Amino acid sequence: MPDSVPPRSPVRLDRRRFLACSTAALAAAAGGSATAAESAPRWSFGLLGDTHFDRLNHHDFSWLEADHPGDVEQVRRYSDHAAKLLPKLFARLRAKMSAAGARFDSVVHVGDFVEGLCGSPQLAERHVREAIEFLGAAGWNVPLLLTKGNHDVTGPGAIEAYEKLILPLLGKSLATKIDKPRYAVERRGALFACYDSYDKTSLDWLRETLGRTRRRTGPTFVVVHQPIVPFQARGNWSVLIKPEQAKQRVELLNLLGEHRAIVLCGHVHRYGLTVRDTERGPFTQLALSSILSDETQQPQQVLAGLDAYGPELTELEPKFQPDSKDERRKLFAAEKPHLTRFEYAHTAGYAILHVDGNRVTAEIYNGAAAEPWKTVELATS
Repeated sequence: MPDSVPPRSPVRLDRRRFLACSTAALAAAAGGSATAAESAPRWSFGLLGDTHFDRLNHHDFSWLEADHPGDVEQVRRYSDHAAKLLPKLFARLRAKMSAAGARFDSVVHVGDFVEGLCGSPQLAERHVREAIEFLGAAGWNVPLLLTKGNHDVTGPGAIEAYEKLILPLLGKSLATKIDKPRYAVERRGALFACYDSYDKTSLDWLRETLGRTRRRTGPTFVVVHQPIVPFQARGNWSVLIKPEQAKQRVELLNLLGEHRAIVLCGHVHRYGLTVRDTERGPFTQLALSSILSDETQQPQQVLAGLDAYGPELTELEPKFQPDSKDERRKLFAAEKPHLTRFEYAHTAGYAILHVDGNRVTAEIYNGAAAEPWKTVELATS
């Protein structure tokens, strides 16, 4: 376990979970990934998109206005969101956990846990400490799996705060040593590979990780902040999407297809579901946002079917980067022949994923709703 642990952990494990996670830690020491001892015919975990926890007094606004003027309004908006809507979302998720009981395993977060952009190392550390306290007040009592988002490590001192506070938090939560933003754990026979899309060596790591864990009985989840498959207007905000990265991108796609992976991502603040073919088989991608506009938020710009996928997706945000529009249209045109499923909506909320052997379904919730908007099949074999 890491030496540095936040004084107030958001995760309080009961005896049953402590024993399961302790067994996982021993397995991690032997083989590089942690295996939860418990297994059940059907189990569940929560999924959150970007949350961007924030408070106004976490920022040096002189620095922010000088260095990141375009983010000033966003900081104000996300601070309001964290004060008014995020507690309701977290409380709803806690209620879902309580109803599921021991079947509810963990919460997966796809990154941008905090807003960042604080302006000084002191403020960055305070930002993360108070985010951890906020998370602790939610009373989830289950392990947290978090992948690194760009906002989590943006601004003076943000990287250091992530390493000092977030990584030990994850290590304590999962009862295993986590000293890098990318890591792999097994939960009830399923692999969760948290991929750092901002580290150039992550593809090599993923190849080795998936190769080392072939003999599992459950599904493979790759948790990554940026989408792998572009699915909304900002298609150039995807992993290894630049022309000079084409060779690495093909390898990444084939790895995901070979392992029939389920990619869980965020970053673009939209709901999206795609199934993409590769030379070695298909993989599924589910994208989610947890930045609410309202507690009873309703979906907008709802699209479904392959006819809705293509260069026209750039028109969903006509003012975004006009200079890159032609490039983004070409990206969508190149991707379209490889897709076999497409859904999209401008909405935010949370999801509950249910795992039954290799079958995975996801209940998608808008806002902090108690009833799902839809249930989608992610994998059946």
